[in-house]
Amino acid sequence: MSVYTTLTTAYFKQLCDAYQLGGYQAHQGITEGITNTIYQLTTDTGRFIVTIFEEITVSDLPFYLDLMNYLAEHKFPCQLVYKDKDGQSIQDFQHKPLIIVPYLPGNTVDNPTVTQMISVAEHLAILHSLTLHYPAKQINPRGGEWRDQVFNKIQSKLQPEDLQLLEQEVKFQQQDFDQNIPRSIIHADLFRDNVLFEDEQLSGVLDFYYACHGVCVLDLAITINDW
Repeated sequence: MSVYTTLTTAYFKQLCDAYQLGGYQAHQGITEGITNTIYQLTTDTGRFIVTIFEEITVSDLPFYLDLMNYLAEHKFPCQLVYKDKDGQSIQDFQHKPLIIVPYLPGNTVDNPTVTQMISVAEHLAILHSLTLHYPAKQINPRGGEWRDQVFNKIQSKLQPEDLQLLEQEVKFQQQDFDQNIPRSIIHADLFRDNVLFEDEQLSGVLDFYYACHGVCVLDLAITINDW
């Protein structure tokens, strides 16, 4: 379920006018996501994606939106964030930020081919290369502090053998061993439901809202684990 906030037809027509998207035709909720409310908007000029952020605040958004625009401008297959007639990228809907991006063609895959997995790896390398010296920084919200908080929260619920295994891993990760590991902006959420394909061709990378400055190997681990 990914439609937590209801938008009316009248409001979508207002958005079409504000963003000069053409005449309103239809809208529908997209249910594949988890965190945000997502709609597909269709006008007489094309299709668009409207996202209402249920947890991310307005103050947090500029990093993600600027990153998406930077990557799109460098020909990376992600969505360029639209601006309205007043030059604003973010709308306020009932104290929740709202943005509009283009609809990207393609579909997610449950059982990727070798060619598709190679393409994912190549695009991840491109992402890291493009952002090695990206000036803006965002702390990893799932970094060491989060790890330790979660461990403290769940350890009383673990079986002894699981607790011992996790204690060993947490102690290992708490060592200061990663100072020389390459860092860049990492996607940090590159699961199969965030990549689109048209047949064997990668057509879009979605959902940069966990992106942060971090060690590239974390992106590799997340991607290998899912793909």
